[in-house]
Amino acid sequence: PGVTEEDLRAATDHLPVLAAVRIPADA
Repeated sequence: PGVTEEDLRAATDHLPVLAAVRIPADA
């Protein structure tokens, strides 16, 4: 099975969250 549009949408929705969490951790 391939990646569905819903999977992509969920992934892009989480990217800003992951970035916000990782940046302070690296700082």
